[in-house]
Amino acid sequence: MGFPYFVVIYSLPLRFQVVNGKSPLTAGLGLLPMLGSTAVASFLGGMLNGTKNRVFLTLLAGSGLSVIGTSSLSTLSNTEYVEAKTYGFLVFVGLGFGLTVSTVSMLPSLANNITTVKLRIIHPDHAVAQGITSQARILGGSIGIAASTAILSLAQQTQLTDIVSPEQLASLESSAKSMTDSQLHAVRQAYSDSFSEDMKVCAIVAGICVLVTIGTWKKNPITIEQRLREQITEEVQRSKGQVTQVRVSEEPKS
Repeated sequence: MGFPYFVVIYSLPLRFQVVNGKSPLTAGLGLLPMLGSTAVASFLGGMLNGTKNRVFLTLLAGSGLSVIGTSSLSTLSNTEYVEAKTYGFLVFVGLGFGLTVSTVSMLPSLANNITTVKLRIIHPDHAVAQGITSQARILGGSIGIAASTAILSLAQQTQLTDIVSPEQLASLESSAKSMTDSQLHAVRQAYSDSFSEDMKVCAIVAGICVLVTIGTWKKNPITIEQRLREQITEEVQRSKGQVTQVRVSEEPKS
Protein backbone atom coordinates (compact mmCIF):
# COMPACT_ATOMS: atom_id res chain seq x y z
CA MET A 1 0.00 0.00 0.00
CA GLY A 2 3.01 2.27 -0.15
CA PHE A 3 2.28 2.96 -3.82
CA PRO A 4 -0.94 5.00 -3.47
CA TYR A 5 0.10 6.61 -0.18
CA PHE A 6 3.40 7.99 -1.46
CA VAL A 7 1.83 9.10 -4.74
CA VAL A 8 -0.75 11.17 -2.86
CA ILE A 9 1.96 12.72 -0.67
CA TYR A 10 3.95 13.63 -3.77
CA SER A 11 1.30 14.70 -6.28
CA LEU A 12 -1.42 16.34 -4.19
CA PRO A 13 0.68 19.27 -2.85
CA LEU A 14 1.83 19.83 -6.42
CA ARG A 15 -1.79 19.99 -7.54
CA PHE A 16 -2.64 22.37 -4.70
CA GLN A 17 0.10 24.76 -5.82
CA VAL A 18 -0.41 24.67 -9.60
CA VAL A 19 -4.15 24.10 -9.96
CA ASN A 20 -5.42 25.83 -6.82
CA GLY A 21 -2.71 28.48 -6.46
CA LYS A 22 -1.76 27.58 -2.89
CA SER A 23 1.58 28.36 -1.29
CA PRO A 24 4.01 25.49 -0.60
CA LEU A 25 3.26 25.71 3.14
CA THR A 26 -0.50 25.65 2.64
CA ALA A 27 -0.17 22.79 0.15
CA GLY A 28 1.77 20.74 2.68
CA LEU A 29 -0.73 21.47 5.44
CA GLY A 30 -3.44 20.15 3.15
CA LEU A 31 -2.11 16.64 3.80
CA LEU A 32 -2.88 16.83 7.53
CA PRO A 33 -6.30 15.10 7.25
CA MET A 34 -4.63 12.09 5.66
CA LEU A 35 -1.69 12.04 8.05
CA GLY A 36 -3.93 12.37 11.09
CA SER A 37 -6.28 9.61 9.98
CA THR A 38 -3.26 7.40 9.29
CA ALA A 39 -2.17 7.74 12.92
CA VAL A 40 -5.67 6.99 14.20
CA ALA A 41 -6.07 3.97 11.93
CA SER A 42 -2.66 2.60 12.94
CA PHE A 43 -3.80 2.65 16.57
CA LEU A 44 -7.12 1.03 15.68
CA GLY A 45 -5.42 -1.70 13.67
CA GLY A 46 -3.23 -2.70 16.59
CA MET A 47 -6.14 -2.57 19.00
CA LEU A 48 -8.43 -4.68 16.80
CA ASN A 49 -5.81 -7.41 16.43
CA GLY A 50 -4.48 -7.22 19.97
CA THR A 51 -6.55 -10.09 21.36
CA LYS A 52 -8.29 -11.70 18.38
CA ASN A 53 -7.09 -12.57 14.91
CA ARG A 54 -8.88 -10.03 12.73
CA VAL A 55 -6.02 -9.70 10.26
CA PHE A 56 -8.07 -10.61 7.18
CA LEU A 57 -10.93 -8.23 7.97
CA THR A 58 -8.56 -5.39 8.86
CA LEU A 59 -6.52 -5.77 5.68
CA LEU A 60 -9.68 -6.02 3.58
CA ALA A 61 -11.11 -2.87 5.16
CA GLY A 62 -7.82 -1.01 4.74
CA SER A 63 -7.36 -1.85 1.08
CA GLY A 64 -11.04 -1.16 0.41
CA LEU A 65 -10.84 2.29 1.99
CA SER A 66 -7.76 3.02 -0.13
CA VAL A 67 -9.70 2.12 -3.27
CA ILE A 68 -12.54 4.43 -2.25
CA GLY A 69 -10.22 7.30 -1.38
CA THR A 70 -8.00 7.19 -4.46
CA SER A 71 -10.84 6.61 -6.92
CA SER A 72 -12.75 9.52 -5.38
CA LEU A 73 -9.71 11.81 -5.64
CA SER A 74 -9.59 11.08 -9.37
CA THR A 75 -12.94 12.89 -9.77
CA LEU A 76 -11.71 16.29 -8.56
CA SER A 77 -12.45 19.15 -10.95
CA ASN A 78 -10.13 21.80 -12.34
CA THR A 79 -11.17 24.65 -10.05
CA GLU A 80 -9.14 27.50 -8.58
CA TYR A 81 -10.47 26.72 -5.10
CA VAL A 82 -9.90 23.48 -3.20
CA GLU A 83 -13.09 21.44 -3.11
CA ALA A 84 -14.08 20.59 0.46
CA LYS A 85 -14.62 16.95 -0.44
CA THR A 86 -10.89 16.64 -1.16
CA TYR A 87 -10.12 16.49 2.55
CA GLY A 88 -12.78 13.86 3.12
CA PHE A 89 -11.30 11.69 0.39
CA LEU A 90 -7.87 12.09 2.01
CA VAL A 91 -9.28 10.71 5.26
CA PHE A 92 -10.27 7.51 3.43
CA VAL A 93 -6.75 7.14 2.03
CA GLY A 94 -5.20 7.71 5.45
CA LEU A 95 -7.51 5.25 7.18
CA GLY A 96 -6.79 2.61 4.56
CA PHE A 97 -3.03 3.02 4.79
CA GLY A 98 -3.01 3.11 8.59
CA LEU A 99 -5.08 -0.06 8.97
CA THR A 100 -2.96 -1.88 6.41
CA VAL A 101 0.44 -0.84 7.75
CA SER A 102 -0.33 -1.62 11.40
CA THR A 103 -1.73 -5.02 10.49
CA VAL A 104 1.02 -5.98 8.06
CA SER A 105 3.59 -5.07 10.72
CA MET A 106 2.06 -7.75 12.94
CA LEU A 107 2.14 -10.50 10.31
CA PRO A 108 5.84 -11.47 10.66
CA SER A 109 5.51 -12.03 14.39
CA LEU A 110 2.22 -13.90 14.03
CA ALA A 111 3.56 -16.12 11.27
CA ASN A 112 6.81 -16.63 13.15
CA ASN A 113 4.93 -18.05 16.12
CA ILE A 114 3.54 -20.80 13.90
CA THR A 115 6.59 -21.65 11.83
CA THR A 116 9.05 -21.77 14.69
CA VAL A 117 7.42 -24.91 16.03
CA LYS A 118 6.99 -26.71 12.72
CA LEU A 119 10.11 -25.62 10.86
CA ARG A 120 12.40 -24.75 13.78
CA ILE A 121 13.04 -21.27 12.45
CA ILE A 122 14.99 -19.11 14.89
CA HIS A 123 13.64 -15.74 16.05
CA PRO A 124 16.13 -13.54 14.13
CA ASP A 125 14.02 -14.33 11.04
CA HIS A 126 11.34 -12.12 12.56
CA ALA A 127 13.60 -9.07 12.28
CA VAL A 128 14.45 -9.99 8.69
CA ALA A 129 10.76 -10.27 7.83
CA GLN A 130 10.06 -6.87 9.36
CA GLY A 131 12.87 -5.35 7.32
CA ILE A 132 11.65 -6.91 4.10
CA THR A 133 8.13 -5.62 4.76
CA SER A 134 9.36 -2.08 5.34
CA GLN A 135 11.59 -2.12 2.28
CA ALA A 136 8.76 -3.46 0.11
CA ARG A 137 6.58 -0.56 1.24
CA ILE A 138 9.29 1.97 0.37
CA LEU A 139 9.91 0.24 -2.96
CA GLY A 140 6.23 0.47 -3.85
CA GLY A 141 6.21 4.15 -2.95
CA SER A 142 9.30 4.82 -5.07
CA ILE A 143 7.71 3.10 -8.05
CA GLY A 144 4.57 5.14 -7.50
CA ILE A 145 6.45 8.45 -7.48
CA ALA A 146 8.30 7.44 -10.65
CA ALA A 147 4.99 6.56 -12.31
CA SER A 148 3.46 9.86 -11.22
CA THR A 149 6.40 11.79 -12.68
CA ALA A 150 6.07 9.92 -15.97
CA ILE A 151 2.34 10.62 -16.15
CA LEU A 152 2.90 14.33 -15.52
CA SER A 153 5.63 14.49 -18.15
CA LEU A 154 3.34 12.83 -20.68
CA ALA A 155 0.54 15.28 -19.88
CA GLN A 156 2.90 18.22 -20.37
CA GLN A 157 4.07 16.90 -23.72
CA THR A 158 0.62 16.15 -25.08
CA GLN A 159 -1.30 19.16 -23.73
CA LEU A 160 1.20 21.99 -23.37
CA THR A 161 3.32 21.69 -26.51
CA ASP A 162 3.27 24.96 -28.49
CA ILE A 163 1.29 26.59 -25.66
CA VAL A 164 3.87 26.98 -22.90
CA SER A 165 7.63 27.00 -23.40
CA PRO A 166 9.90 24.55 -21.54
CA GLU A 167 11.48 27.49 -19.72
CA GLN A 168 8.10 28.58 -18.39
CA LEU A 169 7.29 25.05 -17.22
CA ALA A 170 10.64 24.82 -15.45
CA SER A 171 9.80 27.87 -13.33
CA LEU A 172 6.03 28.00 -13.03
CA GLU A 173 6.03 30.05 -9.84
CA SER A 174 7.80 32.99 -11.47
CA SER A 175 6.58 32.59 -15.05
CA ALA A 176 2.90 32.32 -14.10
CA LYS A 177 2.74 36.10 -13.69
CA SER A 178 3.64 36.61 -17.35
CA MET A 179 1.32 33.93 -18.75
CA THR A 180 -1.97 34.69 -20.44
CA ASP A 181 -5.26 33.40 -19.07
CA SER A 182 -5.42 30.71 -21.74
CA GLN A 183 -1.92 29.53 -20.90
CA LEU A 184 -2.69 29.39 -17.18
CA HIS A 185 -5.86 27.42 -17.85
CA ALA A 186 -3.96 24.96 -20.05
CA VAL A 187 -1.31 24.44 -17.37
CA ARG A 188 -3.89 23.92 -14.64
CA GLN A 189 -5.82 21.50 -16.84
CA ALA A 190 -2.70 19.47 -17.62
CA TYR A 191 -1.75 19.15 -13.96
CA SER A 192 -5.34 18.37 -12.97
CA ASP A 193 -5.58 15.64 -15.61
CA SER A 194 -2.25 14.12 -14.62
CA PHE A 195 -3.35 14.00 -10.98
CA SER A 196 -6.58 12.26 -11.97
CA GLU A 197 -4.58 9.68 -13.93
CA ASP A 198 -2.32 9.19 -10.91
CA MET A 199 -5.29 8.44 -8.70
CA LYS A 200 -6.78 6.04 -11.25
CA VAL A 201 -3.52 4.08 -11.26
CA CYS A 202 -3.48 4.14 -7.46
CA ALA A 203 -7.05 2.85 -7.36
CA ILE A 204 -6.05 -0.05 -9.63
CA VAL A 205 -3.09 -0.90 -7.39
CA ALA A 206 -5.30 -0.72 -4.29
CA GLY A 207 -7.85 -2.93 -6.04
CA ILE A 208 -5.14 -5.52 -6.65
CA CYS A 209 -4.40 -5.38 -2.92
CA VAL A 210 -8.07 -6.17 -2.27
CA LEU A 211 -7.85 -9.26 -4.49
CA VAL A 212 -4.62 -10.39 -2.83
CA THR A 213 -6.22 -9.93 0.59
CA ILE A 214 -9.22 -12.03 -0.43
CA GLY A 215 -6.79 -14.78 -1.42
CA THR A 216 -5.49 -14.94 2.17
CA TRP A 217 -8.88 -15.74 3.70
CA LYS A 218 -9.05 -18.70 6.08
CA LYS A 219 -12.21 -20.29 7.36
CA ASN A 220 -10.81 -20.99 10.83
CA PRO A 221 -7.80 -18.74 11.44
CA ILE A 222 -5.59 -19.55 14.39
CA THR A 223 -6.26 -17.22 17.31
CA ILE A 224 -3.71 -15.03 19.02
CA GLU A 225 -3.89 -17.23 22.13
CA GLN A 226 -3.05 -20.35 20.11
CA ARG A 227 -0.09 -18.59 18.54
CA LEU A 228 1.18 -17.53 21.96
CA ARG A 229 0.84 -21.08 23.30
CA GLU A 230 2.79 -22.40 20.32
CA GLN A 231 5.53 -19.87 20.94
CA ILE A 232 5.73 -20.80 24.62
CA THR A 233 5.91 -24.50 23.72
CA GLU A 234 8.68 -23.83 21.23
CA GLU A 235 10.66 -21.82 23.77
CA VAL A 236 10.32 -24.57 26.38
CA GLN A 237 11.47 -27.21 23.90
CA ARG A 238 14.41 -25.07 22.85
CA SER A 239 15.41 -24.46 26.48
CA LYS A 240 15.27 -28.19 27.26
CA GLY A 241 17.41 -28.92 24.24
CA GLN A 242 20.03 -26.42 25.33
CA VAL A 243 20.07 -27.80 28.90
CA THR A 244 20.42 -31.36 27.62
CA GLN A 245 23.28 -30.32 25.36
CA VAL A 246 25.11 -28.67 28.25
CA ARG A 247 24.67 -31.69 30.51
CA VAL A 248 25.95 -34.06 27.86
CA SER A 249 29.05 -31.94 27.28
CA GLU A 250 29.78 -31.85 31.04
CA GLU A 251 29.74 -35.66 31.47
CA PRO A 252 33.22 -37.02 32.32
CA LYS A 253 34.96 -39.00 29.68
CA SER A 254 35.40 -42.70 30.46
